Amino acid sequence: MKRNRTPFPGSLNPSLLRKWLKCGYIERNVFSATDEGTPQGGIISPVLANFALDGLERQIREVSPTAEPGSVANRRLGVHLVRYADDFVIIARSKDLLENTVRPLVVDFLRQRGLELSIEKTKITHSTEGFDFLGQNVRAFGNKTLIQPSKKNVKRFLDNIRKLVKANAQTPTARLIAMLNPKLRGWANYHRHACSKKTFSSVDGQIFQCLWQWAKRRHTKGGKGARWVAQRYFGTREDRKWCFFGDTVTRSGERDRLWLYHVASTRIVRHCKIRSLANPYSPAWYSYYTRRANHGGSSILWTALPIP
Repeated sequence: MKRNRTPFPGSLNPSLLRKWLKCGYIERNVFSATDEGTPQGGIISPVLANFALDGLERQIREVSPTAEPGSVANRRLGVHLVRYADDFVIIARSKDLLENTVRPLVVDFLRQRGLELSIEKTKITHSTEGFDFLGQNVRAFGNKTLIQPSKKNVKRFLDNIRKLVKANAQTPTARLIAMLNPKLRGWANYHRHACSKKTFSSVDGQIFQCLWQWAKRRHTKGGKGARWVAQRYFGTREDRKWCFFGDTVTRSGERDRLWLYHVASTRIVRHCKIRSLANPYSPAWYSYYTRRANHGGSSILWTALPIP
C-alpha cells in the first residue's frame, strides 16, 4: 500500500498519533528523538496498520448477507476477511462480487485513511488455482481445502540455510548446529498447523545434502573417504539414522553431543480458529478458553482471569 497525506477518519485521533510517533523514546535513562519516521519492517508497523485498517471487516460485512459471526450460516454467505497487519485476503462467492462491489469498497476505505491499494500485489483468483498468504499456499481440491508451506517460502528458507552453512565452512560442528537449530525449529513451528508433513521431510532431505557436501569439503585435502566422513558427522539417534551431530564441552568440562533438529519430527497440530467475538480478557469467555486449552490451545492469555 502507498501512503499519501490525507488524514484518515475513525476513533483514533490523527493528531494524537502524530505526537506519539514524534515524541521520542527513553532507553537506559537516555532520551532519543524519533525524527526519521517508521522504518520498513519495524515492530511499530503492524501496530500502525491495525490502527489504520480497523473497521474494514465491519465495512465488508455490510455488503454481505447478515448472519451471526462465526455461525454456519455466515460461512455459507457472501464475503469474509482474513487480515494480519496490512496483509489481508477477502473471500467471496463470486468474482463479480469481488470486482464490482468489494474492491471499490476497499479502495474507498483505504483512500479515506491516506492509503492506496497496491495494484501489483492485488490479485483475484479462484480457490482451485490457489494463492499464497503469509508464507503458506491455500488451494481447494474439490471439497477439500489444503494449506501448505508455499514454494516461495520453502525456497527462501532453504536458500538462507545454505547461505549460513556456506558462510561457516570452518566453524566447529556443534556451533554450526547451535546456529541452525533455532532457525529450523522456528520455521517448523510456524508451519506446524498446516499440511506440512511432506514438506518437512523434503526440507530435511535437502538440508542433509547441504550438510553432507559441507562435511566432505572440510576433509578434501586429508583424503578422507565417504565412510569416514559419515562416521565423523552422522550417527543414529533413537530409531533414525544419518543424524547430524557435533561434540562440544560444557562449562563444567563435561563432553556433550549436540544433534541437528529434525524438521519432520515436528508434530502437526491442527489450529481451531478462535471465535471472532471471543475476548481473552473477559471473564464471560473464561469457559471457552478453558475448553480450548484442554484441547491443546494456548493458555497464556487467560491464566490470570478469575473464575466467574
